[in-house]
Amino acid sequence: MLKVENINSILISYSSISKCNSKLVCSLNKIFKPVLTSKDDNENLKKLAFQYAPIAMKIFNQIIKTLSDINNDISSNKKRKIKFIDLSEDSTDNPTKKRRNNNNKINDEIINDDLDFVQNYTNEKISLIESSKITLKVLERLETYLNVKPIDIDLAHSNLITKLIEVQMIESAEIQLKHLYDRIKLRYFENKINDLYDEILELHKDILEIPVIDNAEDITKISQLIITTQLNSMKCLSCQNKLDFLFNGKNITMYKWCEYIRNKDKLLSEKLYSNICRVLLKLISEKYKDRNPVTAFNIQYLALEAMSRTSGFTISWYIDAVLKYGYSVEQKTKNNFGNY
Repeated sequence: MLKVENINSILISYSSISKCNSKLVCSLNKIFKPVLTSKDDNENLKKLAFQYAPIAMKIFNQIIKTLSDINNDISSNKKRKIKFIDLSEDSTDNPTKKRRNNNNKINDEIINDDLDFVQNYTNEKISLIESSKITLKVLERLETYLNVKPIDIDLAHSNLITKLIEVQMIESAEIQLKHLYDRIKLRYFENKINDLYDEILELHKDILEIPVIDNAEDITKISQLIITTQLNSMKCLSCQNKLDFLFNGKNITMYKWCEYIRNKDKLLSEKLYSNICRVLLKLISEKYKDRNPVTAFNIQYLALEAMSRTSGFTISWYIDAVLKYGYSVEQKTKNNFGNY
């Protein structure tokens, strides 16, 4: 019998970054052992769903929140300012002197460029990833008897992948992408999508080319799931500097999904287009501006294509943006050639 105090203790532990460790994963495995080892008996699974599904959902949601906390903490630590200690110039205990700027004013704070002090939370992230696998496995095993639909579990899974990318656990994100993609194929496409991929690039290619389906149940949620999965795929590729291969073909279906949903939910379609534009410009093209200006321009053009299909689009804005990006790639290209 599950004890409420044990569950509350687990939840509290997952809400504290420092307590996320291998022991916590073992405790979680022990709690969900009846589900993970149970036989495929409908009545038994139904009883287990009543007992364990709400707990798995709560823990999974807390894992997502804690991953966000880790990302926020790492980001803030990188920007942390270190105060200089106010020491007199003739101090014999510490010869460090105050730094002064050109105006002869005391510069009382500096930005620490050495990021070695920034904690990366590797062990904590690993324990959270392993814990998320357990809770997802529990939810997938019991999904037939849950109050939520399978599409909602898949959307939560997609959210997890987004968080893994944010904390730079790209390999784990790609493993989860493959698992989610397999579920998408089986559940929404009756496994008709080609899955002959030998390399991770082929997996990303297949994800980005998921075809639009018609007359599906929960099509709005499915559209959100597919587009979010495709954006996560792009983020993974960007983190590994492999985004260039996107422009070798014209089969990316992200915009086709947006257009399909436009006839059913115009507001959602615009929201999806805006999100695509935001991700492409802020999370991807910034990385390529100096490294590969041409790729950056191609990504920016994709973003403009998304923005051009929203209500906030104007011709003058579009022309200004194209000229701005075109001028930028021209200057960067000249500078790159000038270095040879």
